[in-house]
Amino acid sequence: MAVASNCQKSSLVKVHDLQPLSEDQSFEFFKKKTFRYDLDGCCPNELIDISIEIAKKCRGLPLAIVAIGGLLSTKERKLHEWQRFCDNMTLELKKDSHLTGINKILAFSYDDLPFHLKSCLLYFGMYPEDYKVESKRLIRQWIAEGFVKEERLYTLEEVAEGYLTELIHRSLVQVSSVRFDGKTKSCCVHDLTREMILEKCEDLSFCKHISGDDPSSLSGIIRRLTITTDSNDFTKYLNNLSFMNSTEKFDFELPKSIAMLQNLETLDLRSGIYYKIPKAVSKLRKLRHLLDSQMCLFQLKGVIGGMESLQTLSSVRIDDGIELIKELGKLRQLRKLSLFHVMEDHISTLSSSLNEMQHLENLT
Repeated sequence: MAVASNCQKSSLVKVHDLQPLSEDQSFEFFKKKTFRYDLDGCCPNELIDISIEIAKKCRGLPLAIVAIGGLLSTKERKLHEWQRFCDNMTLELKKDSHLTGINKILAFSYDDLPFHLKSCLLYFGMYPEDYKVESKRLIRQWIAEGFVKEERLYTLEEVAEGYLTELIHRSLVQVSSVRFDGKTKSCCVHDLTREMILEKCEDLSFCKHISGDDPSSLSGIIRRLTITTDSNDFTKYLNNLSFMNSTEKFDFELPKSIAMLQNLETLDLRSGIYYKIPKAVSKLRKLRHLLDSQMCLFQLKGVIGGMESLQTLSSVRIDDGIELIKELGKLRQLRKLSLFHVMEDHISTLSSSLNEMQHLENLT
């Protein structure tokens, strides 16, 4: 509003003072968000009064209504439960107003999440503001972190898709784009939701954000770290790091000091182009997922076979000779393998290597 007022230098410019929704508008919006999946936006008669009361507490703020409506859409339609929910809202919000009130409501929505979804939501705090993350990438990261639990008759990917769908239904995650089959292609979180997530991340030591090269901010327990820096000399501060994702977009060479990250389990380089992977990567004995958009393993010839913990190896060029293809056969824990530039005279050797991968589930 201050920016708009400052721009009002001309009599032709009129600043529109955005007003909150009226009580009637709030209730109508609340119904659409709360009952959209099972009652086509219609509120059951026994819940009308309590729904009106809950909508009022959102103070005409659309984001608050979206968050609370998404939360209640997952609850049973029992009056006593909704009354208890409403009473707790009163205790939480009676001393707060405007954006502080929204933050309380969003935190309330987080607290109501099942345990297995809390870590999945907090993971959005790893991404930059307004970042639209591909759902496939997000799901792979959740699985790599161990957030997704096995369920009979379902793959881990299918279970994770269910997690994402529930977060979307609760209006904590927004769909950015959809695939041809109607499933979510990419998603993001609202700025205010992200602020709540970052507060939770800080409180729970879930992840940490630093910029520049100041190591003083790296004290204490750090489980996950987002770094904004132009320096390659950052690995000496990250001995306990388990996941590393680089968003460098151009030609980039990983430092040899990456070998110091002995607890690294996931190295995700898919955002960049022509990463140069040093032989030192082979010393990462706990590395399970090595992900790239166009990976050349020439530098790892003679050592790739010793990376026996690898479960995922993506977008690998295999036009670097027979010996390298034979080495791939030593990666017996691989579950997912993605190859390109497969030469016809290498197919027989490749088939022999694939036969050694007893746990392989996905080959592209």
